[in-house]
Amino acid sequence: MTFTRGQLIADRFRLINPIGRGSLGDLWRAVDRVPDRQVAIRHVTRFDPVIARRMVSEVDASRALHERCVARVHRAGMFDDGSAFIATELLLSESLDELLSRRVRVSPGGALGLVADLAAALMQAHERRLAHAAITSRAILLH
Repeated sequence: MTFTRGQLIADRFRLINPIGRGSLGDLWRAVDRVPDRQVAIRHVTRFDPVIARRMVSEVDASRALHERCVARVHRAGMFDDGSAFIATELLLSESLDELLSRRVRVSPGGALGLVADLAAALMQAHERRLAHAAITSRAILLH
């Protein structure tokens, strides 16, 4: 499936514009019709459909996470072509990777705070038997 501006995903999310590309596929800004809010829609195209289906199931289960430093997942689903989508809270941020690429030093207190937030989020996920497959500096968003 190809995403285009104005397209409606899952009878709920209206695509506005592409905002990035990652290891899973393209990332779009969209409007959620219920409630009216902006969201991020990841179009997962770079996996075998069986893996994508398992990932959608796990992502959907992650909707139960309510740690303040975890992006809220609104919905996940599959398309007939085997690709998938994940609708999440839209975070206007930069990644830890982007911050570090500018050669910005993170203070010891800032680094400890970041590690504490990550540990709290991972603990909550692991308590629910969920695992994050790609905790990288590119996947950590600072906002």
